[in-house]
Amino acid sequence: MPHTDNRLLAALSQSDLALLRPHLKLVAVKQHQILFEPGDTLHTTYFPLTAIVSLVVLLSKGETVEAAMVGRDGVISATAALDGKLAVNRGVVQLQARSWLVIPMN
Repeated sequence: MPHTDNRLLAALSQSDLALLRPHLKLVAVKQHQILFEPGDTLHTTYFPLTAIVSLVVLLSKGETVEAAMVGRDGVISATAALDGKLAVNRGVVQLQARSWLVIPMN
């Protein structure tokens, strides 16, 4: 089962993972794909399996600074699940993923 390819999901108890499983879906993302921009409403939480995503901060003069990189040991847009609905940075795929696990937020 690919859930164990993401270390956060692998660390969950079977009962907690069972609660999430109906909301998980495999998707593919491409290198340089922008997942969200600052101010976007977040609808999805991503658990990378094979991808790496940069979280980029846009500065007032147009420059960008990479604030974090997230891979299979983390989660992207977790604030969407915690009712933090607006992105504060840009999420850019740096390494193409064969698949991701995603929880769509309604």
